Amino acid sequence: MERMNLVWIIADAARAENFSLYGYRRDTSPNLKRIVKHDGGTVFNDAYSVVNATDPSVTSMLSGAYPVTHGIRHHGGHVGEDEIRALELRGIKFLQEYLLKAGYSTVSFDILSRWHRRGFKEYLEILPKSDKVKTGLIEKIARHERIKKVVKTVYRAVMRRAPAHKITVLDAGTVFEMAMERIKMEKGPFFYFIHLWDTHVPYNIPEEYAFEGKGGVPIEEVASSIKSENWKSYLLSSFGGMTTEGVIGLYDGAIRFIDEKLAGFIDFLKDGGIYENTIIIFTADHG
Repeated sequence: MERMNLVWIIADAARAENFSLYGYRRDTSPNLKRIVKHDGGTVFNDAYSVVNATDPSVTSMLSGAYPVTHGIRHHGGHVGEDEIRALELRGIKFLQEYLLKAGYSTVSFDILSRWHRRGFKEYLEILPKSDKVKTGLIEKIARHERIKKVVKTVYRAVMRRAPAHKITVLDAGTVFEMAMERIKMEKGPFFYFIHLWDTHVPYNIPEEYAFEGKGGVPIEEVASSIKSENWKSYLLSSFGGMTTEGVIGLYDGAIRFIDEKLAGFIDFLKDGGIYENTIIIFTADHG
């Protein structure tokens, strides 16, 4: 019996209630609805994120363990050495490690890196070229143990002051194109982990996908109630001059953008005779 391929797609920070698949007022996910209706898809109504932060959530998804078990409880620069050490000491294994051992080609398209790389034969960072150069240089510098400690200290200091990662990530259309080109090279069963960031602030999508948002509260008014100056600055730099309804229109548009690009990816799998032998999981790390 031929082994099934597995494609796991995450739309970062995507809320189920904003998908028309779940009855949302806007038609944000028509292709997901079509897949469920005509292509044998299954909708899970009672699936919940174990934590509202990306690093521990993705770690839980790929390990099948809660944060209290695998040890990663924070995100980004807030993850302490003790957490990473706990992950190692507890012998936590990831799905991709088992599949790699079983002969699968394991490929990830993401930016999380660090321990998330474990078990992936290829870990393709979905960053623009300029950002790839920056991260590559940091990795080379950090290879020296004494300098590595300094780099880590500086990184944590910066990340603790920053409300969110401001690196521009490649859009869903580009990432799916990368995945399709890579799949053409596969000769056996594969596991692809595709992490999409279009639904993460600042919602950088083509204008034509955004929904019109009338009314709402000015973002400046919302920002005035935020105590953190860093978060306030990030919010204003991303959405200054807009209203809450306008921002929601952008967010909903990001879902629609991903939905459309996902449809193209699935059509590619069908045309290549791969779809019927592939399990596709589409979910989010948190809302």
